[in-house]
Amino acid sequence: MKSYIHQTGTKIQGYSSHKENCFYDDTTKRQMFLIIEQMSEMLKGKNQDWVDKARQELETLKINLIK
Repeated sequence: MKSYIHQTGTKIQGYSSHKENCFYDDTTKRQMFLIIEQMSEMLKGKNQDWVDKARQELETLKINLIK
């Protein structure tokens, strides 16, 4: 699991940076879903829809034991 040291000296688990942590805290579940949809739409193959691409990426995360 990635972590970073906050400027207060506290070790923050699960985020690579303060910027990443703030983005996660400031983003609603609906906004995150729409971001996933947009990114998957851009990256999908010819015979895929965005859900297929998102599921493919999810499987890659699971294979790499990322929760």
